[in-house]
Amino acid sequence: MLGPALRTLLILGVTVLLAGCAGEGGVRDASGDLFQQVAAADQAYAEGRLGDAERGYRAVIARVPKDAYAWFRLGNVQLRQGQYTAAIESYRAVLAREPGWEKAYYNLSTAYLMAARAVLVSGLSHVRHDTAEARLGTRLEAVDRLIYEAVPAATGTVASEAAP
Repeated sequence: MLGPALRTLLILGVTVLLAGCAGEGGVRDASGDLFQQVAAADQAYAEGRLGDAERGYRAVIARVPKDAYAWFRLGNVQLRQGQYTAAIESYRAVLAREPGWEKAYYNLSTAYLMAARAVLVSGLSHVRHDTAEARLGTRLEAVDRLIYEAVPAATGTVASEAAP
């Protein structure tokens, strides 16, 4: 099975070939533009400009919906922005395209844990009796241990993928 970076390059190569069928000038414009979009989204991601990165990855996905790499990075952006449901959907899209991508499974599980944490925090802010508050608090502590103690501090909670 092809790795995510190799698959992206293969998809981009096919895009170039298809663009070449449209005319001689199309080859340079189509491939250069797509590579430029990916590079710009990766740069925005690296610089923490998450809104720009999200728009960039969405633009790549609109052109190449099978691009697992763009779906993965979009999921990372969404997870970091607290858009847990959207991140879950993006990581599921990755796994539909690349079922062996271990980092996507890891990040998908992190998105579920972060969503559960958000529910528990919300519950604690609304529940007003001691028994329920204690149960929610105990569950929140367990989820926090899963999220924060299992991940080395230097890497954070999102498994990243280097740009191809």
